[in-house]
Amino acid sequence: MVEFANHLMEITDENSAMGIVLNWTPFMPEISAMTHLFYNGSNQEAMKLFAPLFELGPVKYTAAERPYHEVNGLLNKDLEHGSRRSANGA
Repeated sequence: MVEFANHLMEITDENSAMGIVLNWTPFMPEISAMTHLFYNGSNQEAMKLFAPLFELGPVKYTAAERPYHEVNGLLNKDLEHGSRRSANGA
């Protein structure tokens, strides 16, 4: 995932984004690595761009075409006010 993220930074046309999250989710027995992907374009173009990640064989696949306002709020429940969690990016 990190190798692909570095590659994406080299080729990005500002229509794509990727975040990597390390998390302990309820459906996994141990810490997992999760990617949040964004592509401003068709689902077909996104699947082609992110194909190397999907080839890793995701444990849980939730990729879907969504409106921006929904994507923007995907992490809201995990970062509720007062939970003292931090979300940072670079």
